[in-house]
Amino acid sequence: MKTQNKHTALVTQTKRLLLTSFVMSVLVAFALIFDIPNPNMLLITGLVVFTSLYGYTAGVICAIAMILYSMYFFSTGHGFFQYDTLNLEKMSMIIVSVILNVFFVGKLKTSQDKTQGELRDLNEMLEKDNSRLLERAMTDALTGLKNRFALRKDYPGLRGMNVFVLLVDIDDFKNINDTLGHDVGDYILTKAGETLIAIFGKEKCYRYGGDEFLVICQSISRNIFKSQLNELKTRLAAIALNGNKFSVHFSGGYVYGKVETNGDLRLMIRHADKYLYEAKHNGKNQFTGNEFHKGFAEHMENVL
Repeated sequence: MKTQNKHTALVTQTKRLLLTSFVMSVLVAFALIFDIPNPNMLLITGLVVFTSLYGYTAGVICAIAMILYSMYFFSTGHGFFQYDTLNLEKMSMIIVSVILNVFFVGKLKTSQDKTQGELRDLNEMLEKDNSRLLERAMTDALTGLKNRFALRKDYPGLRGMNVFVLLVDIDDFKNINDTLGHDVGDYILTKAGETLIAIFGKEKCYRYGGDEFLVICQSISRNIFKSQLNELKTRLAAIALNGNKFSVHFSGGYVYGKVETNGDLRLMIRHADKYLYEAKHNGKNQFTGNEFHKGFAEHMENVL
């Protein structure tokens, strides 16, 4: 990448210098053809413009063009090297003026480039910091999963998609916290988050509530989802404490269907929550679900 950037910079600089040489040649030719009385005013303008645009190297090219033309213009018989006293003084002033112009305008250009480079670096740093802050704002600190803020930002991207919406929570989590302590509870939440990410990927997993997790799988077949769900059950069941003396159980509810609007996704989550409630009611430590029915979900929402 660095080599490519250097090559691009070299090509750009070459084009700029060729343009500078061409324009200065045109200005010199213009001054010669039309016999302009004071051509240095025209040439000094080109020098200042190109030095301010492209820096010292372009300024040197302009300076050479201007000095050579002045040597031709002010020399006796246009022989370049013989001058009367007055024209010699003029040539001396021109050379000094050209050098000073190239030096100071080039210095201003260098300072400008340095300032712009510092601003670019600062902007890059700010963009990276903003990106990190946004990532943190959308990530649950404990589990590493995305949070509800991230879910709201992801809503528009799910429109028109066929999705599986899965809600999972830890059975009797309050009792675990009360009897074994919050450190143990945090450990279980972390392990559950790691398991979800390992199976479904971080982009699809959210910490939806205290001990409740949400998974949204896009455009996959039922067979693949069922396979992932079975793997999830197996791996969650393997989470244990105190040398496997204390088992941790999970329950889940899911629906599948097409997301037409943001409201549909909200209803799908509520519908999945209804199946999660059924799994809890039917003895916990199980997963249940079915196809999403918008009318039923809307009715259920109105009743609640």
